[in-house]
Amino acid sequence: MTNNVTNIVNSLSREGTIRLKNNVGGVVLEVSYSNDHPSPVGADGTGHSLVLARPSYGENDPAAWSISDHAGGSPGLNEAYTNDPLRNIFINEILAYTDLPLLDSIELYNHSNTTNNLSGCILTDDATTNKFVIPNGTTIPPRGFVMFDQNQLGFALSSGGETVYLWNSNRTRLLDVVQFGAQEHGVSKGRQR
Repeated sequence: MTNNVTNIVNSLSREGTIRLKNNVGGVVLEVSYSNDHPSPVGADGTGHSLVLARPSYGENDPAAWSISDHAGGSPGLNEAYTNDPLRNIFINEILAYTDLPLLDSIELYNHSNTTNNLSGCILTDDATTNKFVIPNGTTIPPRGFVMFDQNQLGFALSSGGETVYLWNSNRTRLLDVVQFGAQEHGVSKGRQR
């Protein structure tokens, strides 16, 4: 194989195929990608790269891929792993089609056995904008939940579907991302594990 590497930055379309060829044009690896679920949607516009996290699934299975541990990825290096307690915080439930007295809401879940401090973490439906910064002193108990409604968030969710992002406080790591489709009136979408 050749050692020549071409960087592809911010130039991939919504879906397609990437082919890695050797120096005589033979295909060494071919991977289809998409920025829609079940592919890792967290790599779309967040600065995170795609990494082969579970190679036993096979490179062409979307479940084999994940986003890099940190924004910017780890080009030319092994993928890093940060032992961060916030790694255990997930977007657990989304309610996006409501009329008063119900309000759109996002629920977070702490999958760990310790209390986690969410101070400064960011919830948004725009990968590049900090729409809601979680107030200082906000904690989530072990195996517990915390919910924010549209009055707290300062924004409503699209009942037709969209993507919700949970960032750490300095936006170096996307903690979780959920892409959801159209919702029925008053029916939330819960996380399936």
